Amino acid sequence: MPEDDYPGPGRLGRRPAGMLRMAEAALVCATAVLFGGRPAAADSMTAADRALHELRDEMEDQATALLGGDSSAALDMRTVVTGVHVGRDLEHMADLTRQIAEIAWSRLPERPFPARLSSLVEDISRTALAMMGQAVRAAESAGTAETAAVAMPEAGLREIGRQQQLLDRLLCDGGMHDIRDAVDATLLSQCYEGCARHALAAARRLVLLVDALDG
Repeated sequence: MPEDDYPGPGRLGRRPAGMLRMAEAALVCATAVLFGGRPAAADSMTAADRALHELRDEMEDQATALLGGDSSAALDMRTVVTGVHVGRDLEHMADLTRQIAEIAWSRLPERPFPARLSSLVEDISRTALAMMGQAVRAAESAGTAETAAVAMPEAGLREIGRQQQLLDRLLCDGGMHDIRDAVDATLLSQCYEGCARHALAAARRLVLLVDALDG
């Protein structure tokens, strides 16, 4: 096992935190397919594919390390359990990000959302990405003096809930909304919410683990 995979508390979460940042990068690329403009959509899709592939490879390496025969005996059981939980969160984020990219790609080049609908979905994506950024910073700072200064973004989940209510009201206001637009917008909002929730859960587990081993 590489030295930095699961070292002492000060560097314990480095590799999982790095994977969380990889998940964030993949979501940024998928979002660019959706909102970044048609000329660059193909490049953004390629970048999202590459980021997700790299994340999957890293997740497989991490799983191998956790189940690595004699090397696993050196791991604190709390580290192993946290690794399993964080791995599942990352897997969910990868699946949801893939779905976002595929929905975005399927709408090109001739199906832009109506302006108001697009604005609401983009607001949800921004909130989710902001939450992921905060979660990454919290995970990366675990076990350092900066940990307490990084706010866990629970309030972001409430904001996404408020934005989803606005989206639902718009779609259910009796107007003649396109069914495909309504389905895609609703699925996208759920995918972004799911990414934010799993990022928050993973970061919280990593911070709690490091705090527990420091205590």
